[in-house]
Amino acid sequence: MRAKSLAMVVLMGMVFWCISPVWSEPINPVIYYSKAEKGLGNKTYTFKFSLWDAETGGNMVWEEEKTLTTKKSTISTLLGDVNSINGVDFSQQLWVQMEEKLEDGTYAVVGEREPLAVSAVPYAPWAMTPQGPQGPQGPKGDKGDKGDTGATGPMGPQGPIGPAGSTGPIGPQGPQGATGLTGATGPQGPPGPTGAQGPTGPQGPIGLTGPQGAVGPTGPQGSVGAAGPTGPIGPQGATGPTGATGSQGPIGPAGPQGPAGTVPALGAWVWRDIYPAVYHAATDGFVLAYEWSNVNGAFLLLRGYTDGSNPPTTARTQVHGSNINTSTSLSIMMPVRKGDYWMIECGGWNYQVYWIPFGN
Repeated sequence: MRAKSLAMVVLMGMVFWCISPVWSEPINPVIYYSKAEKGLGNKTYTFKFSLWDAETGGNMVWEEEKTLTTKKSTISTLLGDVNSINGVDFSQQLWVQMEEKLEDGTYAVVGEREPLAVSAVPYAPWAMTPQGPQGPQGPKGDKGDKGDTGATGPMGPQGPIGPAGSTGPIGPQGPQGATGLTGATGPQGPPGPTGAQGPTGPQGPIGLTGPQGAVGPTGPQGSVGAAGPTGPIGPQGATGPTGATGSQGPIGPAGPQGPAGTVPALGAWVWRDIYPAVYHAATDGFVLAYEWSNVNGAFLLLRGYTDGSNPPTTARTQVHGSNINTSTSLSIMMPVRKGDYWMIECGGWNYQVYWIPFGN
């Protein structure tokens, strides 16, 4: 929607019904329409003009579409020069609506609907044969609104650098700066010449005693004195290392034969199941597990667990393998202590598990 319209509708409506042999038949009646709307500028648009029986909403009683060029955001045209307005009831209040046709084919209303005076009627221009004289120039219209400010143009190229100005006068001397840091000590100069020897001074005090001289050489040894009494016995020395082992003595006679020991008898075979079944050993014994399969590619697994927990978590024995084009079988045997728990984990193929105890 554009800004509020500053349009002015100019209506001219005198119908000339005079008939003269020098005049031709009247053409379709038209209404002169002019509308100023900010933002239109000087461009070419496709507009749709229509008449309505209400200021908003209502019914459309006529329309036409045409391509026009605006001048200083003002549009001027004759309504009815494309589609005839014959048949429109101008005795009722009508409103003019103007719409701009957009690139996508839709329409946008320009400004607001403008009312037509109820007394306004269209006029019918007549063609003259030959053309009649030109009428007097009409009065000058009101000055139109100021057009919209155009977009800022691009920045122009930088101009050449101007000549350097003359050097200005020397400014006044600034205040004295702070004292700088003390510089490093310079190198020592060469020694000056030796001065004349002064008079002999008074004798100084006696100096300190010097260090003792070195000990002289040892004199000759004196004669041997008489032997002294015997001293006490000293402590016992440490034990010496153990000597080498001697040769083995002869084998002694064989002792009498002891009584024969007893071996516990094995009990009966008892069929058992695989995990999650867990069993408690009432006696010492053995577990024997057997798995087999004729399926090509079958993966076989046997793993035995036994310890004091229920279920047992310590794997004591394991075997596994795959069946490739032939029948494959696996087996394990695992001892179990009395009082421990045991279980067998299997790959899920054909299997047999047996428990055989020591004793009954």
